[in-house]
Amino acid sequence: MSLTLYDAKILGAAVKDARSKRHLTQAECAELLEVSLSFQKDIERGRFSPSLENF
Repeated sequence: MSLTLYDAKILGAAVKDARSKRHLTQAECAELLEVSLSFQKDIERGRFSPSLENF
């Protein structure tokens, strides 16, 4: 099951907010989460949603 576009944007904003509060760059966050930088960026933009496994 995938997220709606609205839900993906909400999730992306929450991820970006949490990352910013921890003073992490997108690259640092992607490395910690073991995902690619481009995937990290796409999540924050609400373009993609992570799989349940990645979530």
